[in-house]
Amino acid sequence: MFSFFNSLIVLLAILRVKVFGTGLLIYLPWASVGFFIEMYFELILNPVLINIWGVIGWCLFGLLTGLSADLSYWYLRKKTSLKEKYTASITAMIMSLVFFILNVIASIFFYKNGMANLNFSPSTFLGNAYFGIPWMIINSLFGGYVAYNLNKDLTKNS
Repeated sequence: MFSFFNSLIVLLAILRVKVFGTGLLIYLPWASVGFFIEMYFELILNPVLINIWGVIGWCLFGLLTGLSADLSYWYLRKKTSLKEKYTASITAMIMSLVFFILNVIASIFFYKNGMANLNFSPSTFLGNAYFGIPWMIINSLFGGYVAYNLNKDLTKNS
């Protein structure tokens, strides 16, 4: 369900503002406020990250997720003849896939027992990917489509 709400928020902002960098800006609190939260919980309180670079990496990965939404939206809008609703939906899906891939990379390289996270047993993050990825794609596509329709209604009523 996170993919739906994430896609809805980011794509609605991109569609409303129509300025490159909006997706990155949406993720700026992830990087700024999240830095201190991540550092406290996973480096100080429960030291599972390799070092401070794991915290910085998590923050940068958030910004990369927002940037992936910006890049994919503007690329699809300028280089294809897709309708806006398809552009929004595909952008949301790409952003969610980037988010998933970056989470996998972070869980492997930023944690002390990172290589153990490559386990595909049912109790792990990757072990549930067979169900999680299709569910994430469907939710993100729907979130992008809902963002498109909300933007269309807001534009019509203003």
